[in-house]
Amino acid sequence: QCRLNSRRLFLQSGLGLGFNRSTFTLNTDDMELSDDMLQNPGMTYQFKSLMLPIQAGCHIINQAPYCLSLFTGPRLRFLSDRHYETSFSNFAPYNLSESPVNVIIGWTFGMSVQISRTFLDFEYEAGIGNISDGIHDSSGISPSPDISLGRRFGVISFSYGIMF
Repeated sequence: QCRLNSRRLFLQSGLGLGFNRSTFTLNTDDMELSDDMLQNPGMTYQFKSLMLPIQAGCHIINQAPYCLSLFTGPRLRFLSDRHYETSFSNFAPYNLSESPVNVIIGWTFGMSVQISRTFLDFEYEAGIGNISDGIHDSSGISPSPDISLGRRFGVISFSYGIMF
């Protein structure tokens, strides 16, 4: 991480690696399904990403050895098809796969507490764009299902560190 400080304001950026995993099922109790569709189809996905945050912040309290800061800003997550895996369950007879977008844009809000050389960061990231670039069927069955999942993520993170 790199931080440019003034007495009251700061700008920070850095590079990080992220690992995300999620599993969900669709509640189909209130849907009319054909006989060949199974109940409660679901999806599991996981990906690794390279993260680039650009955050601006303000020191609310800045008297040694204490510092309380609030910050916000965009975070870019760069994805590769090689590090993105999906699996679909209960979508028989279809063979579904998903393509991710190459860049996910999120917005972060956070708070940092520093006591001497020890710091705690609490952060929430809200995804702005959709994670999925499209879901495709390779089963060859016609007509192919038209499936679209508008997914964004919300990530709460906590970090603890000691400055050297």
